[in-house]
Amino acid sequence: MAQSTSLLLLLVGWLLLANLPFLLNRPLLMVWKPVSKPVWMRVLECIMCFALALLLGRMLESLSSPVHSQNVMPFYVSVFCIFLVFGFPGFTYRYLWPRRKPARAA
Repeated sequence: MAQSTSLLLLLVGWLLLANLPFLLNRPLLMVWKPVSKPVWMRVLECIMCFALALLLGRMLESLSSPVHSQNVMPFYVSVFCIFLVFGFPGFTYRYLWPRRKPARAA
């Protein structure tokens, strides 16, 4: 796989995974649907999606070259901040976007 293709796949995958907790009302890996998903569950899903995104990046890196070990905390902190920036559109849609109230029947 070409490096540009894997980079594009990585960026699209990260955008999708970062916005997934905010766009879905059903909790990940759950069959029941609560009335509304609490914020702590969205944070937990965001951390789970971050782990999946790291695995995706590691897999794509192993396809193109030997994997470099990243055992330093600043790397993971900066990558997590980038992941949170990718998730901002979903956060904006869920919490900051004005919702229309349903019209009352007269």
